Amino acid sequence: MAHCVRAVRLLPGVLLLGLSLAWLGPMAAPVVASSAPSWGVRSIDTMAMSKDRLRYQVSASSILRELVTDRSTGANTVAIEVPYDPASSYSPPVSPGYEATWVNTAHALGLHVWFRSHWNSWQGDYNFPKETPTTTPARALGTAGPVLAGQDLTSYLAMTYHWILNHPGYFRNGDIFTPAAEPENAGIAPYCHGPCMFGSVAIFNRWLQDSMTVDRAAFAKLHVNVQVGYWGNSGWTATHGYLSQATVRAMGVLAVDDYLQSPAALVANLAQIEATYHVPLVVGEWGDIWNGGNQALMGPEVNSVLAAVSRLHYVVGFNYFRDLGYTQGEGILNPSTLELNSSGLVVAHWFNLMTPPPAVAAAAPLTSSPPADHGPPVVPVGQARVGPGPGLVPRPPSLSAAPAAVLIPAVTSRAGGTPSAPLLWIVALAASLLVVRPWRGRRRSWPGHWGAGPVMR
Repeated sequence: MAHCVRAVRLLPGVLLLGLSLAWLGPMAAPVVASSAPSWGVRSIDTMAMSKDRLRYQVSASSILRELVTDRSTGANTVAIEVPYDPASSYSPPVSPGYEATWVNTAHALGLHVWFRSHWNSWQGDYNFPKETPTTTPARALGTAGPVLAGQDLTSYLAMTYHWILNHPGYFRNGDIFTPAAEPENAGIAPYCHGPCMFGSVAIFNRWLQDSMTVDRAAFAKLHVNVQVGYWGNSGWTATHGYLSQATVRAMGVLAVDDYLQSPAALVANLAQIEATYHVPLVVGEWGDIWNGGNQALMGPEVNSVLAAVSRLHYVVGFNYFRDLGYTQGEGILNPSTLELNSSGLVVAHWFNLMTPPPAVAAAAPLTSSPPADHGPPVVPVGQARVGPGPGLVPRPPSLSAAPAAVLIPAVTSRAGGTPSAPLLWIVALAASLLVVRPWRGRRRSWPGHWGAGPVMR
C-alpha cells in the first residue's frame, strides 16, 4: 500500500517531466523555413525635395531631418532622383554637391540609396532639349559592346556607365541603381507623340538589357554590390507585351509603378504580372494621389492598399511615393514640421510589420549566440542570388537592412524569444523535483513562489 501511495505522489512530477521533455523536443529541432511575406525593400521616395528643389535647394540640416523621419517609418532605403547632369550644365548653373549631400546623409543614417533618375535630355527636364537618336542634335542609345570596349563615349549607355565610374564614393553595398527611371515615358514608336526615344518595342528591350549589362560591369569595376534595374515600368506596360521574357529575366526583380486606387484592382494587376513573368515584384511607386492630402480619407486608403499588397508572397518590396507631397498631396510628412502625419504612421505600421525577421541557415539548430555578421541579406530567386551580398539582419528591425527579401526567417514557438535547450532541461528537472515528494513521505516546505524565476530572452 505504501508503495502505491509513493507512486501516486510521484505521478505529478513524472507527468511534468514528460511534458517538459516533449516541449523540449521541437525547440531543439532544426529550424523550418517560413514562407511569410516580407518586404526586403522598404523605401520612401524623396523626389519632391531631391529633384524638384534642385534650383531651390534645401539645407543639409533639412535633408537630415527629412531622412531621419523617413527612416523612422522602418524604411531601409530612400529613393533619390537628382538628375545625372553636372551642376555646371544647367542654365543658369545650380549649386554643386546637392546629390552628394543627399547620398552621404542617407548612408550615414544606415539607409540604402535607390538612385532613381535619368539625364535631363532623356525627357527634356529643366529646359534641356530632349535628345533622341532622331533629333537634331541627336543622342544615340548605345549598345553594350562598343561601350565596354571604350569605343563609345557619347551615347546614353556610355554616359551612364562613365557617370558610375566617376562617382565611386556615391555607392555602398545594397544600394539600387536605375539607369533611366520609367524608361517608356521617353517614348516607344509608334505609340508616342513627339520625338520617340525608342524606334520599336524590340529596341526598347534590347536597350534595357544592354543598360543592365554595362552598369553591372561598372559596379564590378568599383567592387561594390549594387542592384541594377528596378526600372519602374508601369503596371500597364508590364501587362501589355512591352517587356520580353528575356528582359525581365535579366532584371531578376521587376519594379512596377502601379497607381491603382482600388486594392482589389492593384492586387489583380500585380497577380497578372507575376503570372506572366514569374519573378519577384517590387511596387516601385504607389502613393495616394486621389485625396489631396486629406488625412481622414488618405489614411484608410493607404492602410487598405498596404494591407492587400502585404499578403502577396511574390511582392518583395514597396517604394512609397512620396515623403513630401504638394500638388497631389500624397506626402506622409508634415511639410512644416517634417514629422510623420497620420498616413505616415500607417506606412510605418506596415513597414515594420513587413520587415524580414533574422535570417538563419536552413536546418541549423537554434543558438543563443548573436550572428557574427550584420551585413545585408540576399534575395533567393530560384537558384539565383540577386541580393546585395551575404549577411544577417538583427531583430528588432535594422534601419540599415539591405533592400532584399529575407533568406530563411527563424521560427520560434514562444513569444519573447527561444530559450537555450540546456536551460530548459535544468528548469524542467528542477520543477519535477519540486513536485515529487521524498520517498519516505516527509513533508518539506519550499520557500518562495512559482512566479519568480529567470526571464527567457
